[in-house]
Amino acid sequence: AVLQLFSVDAQTGEIRVNGLVDYEVATIYDITVQARDKGSPAMEGSCNIKVEIADVNDNAPEIIITSLSSPVREDAASDTVIALIRVRDHDSAHNGDVTL
Repeated sequence: AVLQLFSVDAQTGEIRVNGLVDYEVATIYDITVQARDKGSPAMEGSCNIKVEIADVNDNAPEIIITSLSSPVREDAASDTVIALIRVRDHDSAHNGDVTL
């Protein structure tokens, strides 16, 4: 999966995003980069890079009606509960905080 999301330019060393990264799927990706020279004998080196994904507000809040009284009588008393709803947002931290 990491090889599909990121690529390393062998000439410049630039690591680029190739695919769609999504914080809700994975928050961190580990990339191992290896290099080999053309000497004789060939020498190798490697390093591990951790790519941390920052969450953005990319999910809309979801509103779920869990109970509904319909129609509402015109003589309904004040404070009569006519519906119960639940709200959730799959984003993290403040991006996932919702208010009604």
